[in-house]
Amino acid sequence: MPTINKYTEEQIFQFLKDMARFKDHVYRVARKSYFMAEGHLFEEGIGPEFKSCWISDYIIEESYNQVVALIEVHEGRQRYTKVVRFPLERLWSLPVVNCVLALDLEGTLVDNVYDANPRPGLFNFLEFCVQSFPAVVFFTAAEKEAIPSCISKLREDGHLPAGYDSVGFVPWAVNSCKDLEFVQQVYPELGIDDIWLLDDDEYWINPEERHRWIPIDAFGNNIDFEYDLDNDTELERVQGVLMSFLAEIY
Repeated sequence: MPTINKYTEEQIFQFLKDMARFKDHVYRVARKSYFMAEGHLFEEGIGPEFKSCWISDYIIEESYNQVVALIEVHEGRQRYTKVVRFPLERLWSLPVVNCVLALDLEGTLVDNVYDANPRPGLFNFLEFCVQSFPAVVFFTAAEKEAIPSCISKLREDGHLPAGYDSVGFVPWAVNSCKDLEFVQQVYPELGIDDIWLLDDDEYWINPEERHRWIPIDAFGNNIDFEYDLDNDTELERVQGVLMSFLAEIY
């Protein structure tokens, strides 16, 4: 039976750490397609060389002081399941989260979740985010059924950096504004002033939280889409803004 190498197990551990934080809010639907992209560890090759691996389930066994993850693996025509265990102490040794960056998707990082055209500079921007912030989440009004295919396309086209799997989705009532209390429910130790929201649409911003909003020009709404691709440097600009915010914290 093929084995999963150590690097992949490190990916599994990173995912488990994130799911431990989010489990009370999203794990009840984590096995549905909306969140399956979060559990995806890798996918490569085609035909008989195709390899795919993802987390299908996990459980925290406090009595045995361990975390048990069930890993589904496809290698060519072979399918098998691997059980990975981690000591519970490793799971609880989470880094201290003192701020969160919430990212919108449509019009901010991509044009829309159906075409999934990446904004220029997306890979470098996301790499900066996951490396610089202790916690990064997606906070989007996009239709949840369309999100997995959007993420898959970005991953397959090489627009998602290593560490992306640590980024979770914050569920919210789309008929309301993007109240940062939804993010705070996932990180109850933080206050509203510890959360930033990057979004292109002022409509969704809670008026009482405008001071936590980082505005960005809408992407993909230009009549000449090629103009956006050739001239859009908004993510580079926003990265500079975020660096100045981080400098005040650290």
